[in-house]
Amino acid sequence: MKLSNFAMARRIVDERIRIATKIETARIGVTIDGTYQDDAMVELVRPLVLGELRAQVRRLDADLAALGITVD
Repeated sequence: MKLSNFAMARRIVDERIRIATKIETARIGVTIDGTYQDDAMVELVRPLVLGELRAQVRRLDADLAALGITVD
C-alpha cells in the first residue's frame, strides 16, 4: 500500500469496524410511520438487515484488498 492511500484505508477500516459492531450487537428496531413494530416484524427483517450489513463488510474488504491490505 502506498502511504498516500493510508487515510483512505483508515476511513475504510473505521467504517468496517462500525458495521461489524452493528452485526455483533444486532440491535435492530423497525418503525413504520414512527411507531416501533413488534418482535415478529423485527425477526422477519433481521436476516435481510444482517445480510446487507455482511455484504457491506465484504465490499469494504474488497476495497482494502485493492489497496493491498489483507483482512484477517
